[in-house]
Amino acid sequence: MLLWTACAWLVWRIVYGLTRSFTPALLAAAIVLVDPRAIVTIIVLEHASSLACVFGLIAITLVIDAGDRRLSGAKAIALCLLLLASALSKEYGLAFTGAVTLWSLRERRTDMAAPAAIAGAAYLAMRFVFASGPVPPHAYCQQSGYFLSTRTVCFDAIHADVITQAAYNVAATAVGSVLPWLFTPNGQIDPQPVWLIDSVAWLAVVAFGCWRTPRFRSLILLVVACNAILSFALYRDRDHVVAVCVLGIAAGIGVAGGPVGAMNAAETSALPRLLRRTFVAALLVLLAARAITTRMFVASEVASAQSFDPCDALGGPWPLDKAFATRIKTEYRMPNPDCTPAR
Repeated sequence: MLLWTACAWLVWRIVYGLTRSFTPALLAAAIVLVDPRAIVTIIVLEHASSLACVFGLIAITLVIDAGDRRLSGAKAIALCLLLLASALSKEYGLAFTGAVTLWSLRERRTDMAAPAAIAGAAYLAMRFVFASGPVPPHAYCQQSGYFLSTRTVCFDAIHADVITQAAYNVAATAVGSVLPWLFTPNGQIDPQPVWLIDSVAWLAVVAFGCWRTPRFRSLILLVVACNAILSFALYRDRDHVVAVCVLGIAAGIGVAGGPVGAMNAAETSALPRLLRRTFVAALLVLLAARAITTRMFVASEVASAQSFDPCDALGGPWPLDKAFATRIKTEYRMPNPDCTPAR
């Protein structure tokens, strides 16, 4: 929870630095903080996407704060280490590395492109050296959504099912990042009309924010695109959190350019007061709806965790250590701590 709160604070810091508007920056942080897709990253230690976002957002802050100035040697090293740490925390952190590399090349900023490229190369080298051991059979067989249904595809060779599923996962992740209620958590198309209104409303704010930041618009969109590409093997809405953070930045900038930002600027006071208040009320309603939804999802995850028996995880491609299962069951006073098979 502290890591995800840190992500929200970094979003506030970036939006405030770009707009100098406190309220829109606060709303941007709130948007990120209450997003239900971050629940798994908060409650499951294995899914360290929030830590990847912390390192990645600090790297984005370095890039944005630099402006037209070249990075000093110390800041270039810091950028490289931050991007590497983000990727090592969770592979989706590579979205920050890829985005910064491509954006820097587009802007002809070799002082940023070189550290980012080095970070990417270092990650690949470490992955090859330390994580290239034997893979259990069917380790990459996952059930994922495929349009209106679900199917299980094994990424064990290049064939038609793998190619079509990978293309679908990338496209669905890109769309689902901005319209999350269009898909189920595993990528099946199943629109939720009421909640889609929420998604479309925030999408409009995000689009306005991207339009207002021509220089960093491509950086934001590149992070979303790179995160989608990294999801080629599997669609899970919990893996959208990198995109959630940068889209929160765009939303904050969009809010700052609208009626909420106008409340902080005397020179734009010509906007009708009723319009400003209506806009603020609508944003607060959307935020409250997301907060309520997130609370419901948390309750569901807690109930699911309470019904789970660690002994059931002793088999499968990634078997849980029996001593660890016993320790968990003993710690939480669960029955059958020795995982003795039922007779």
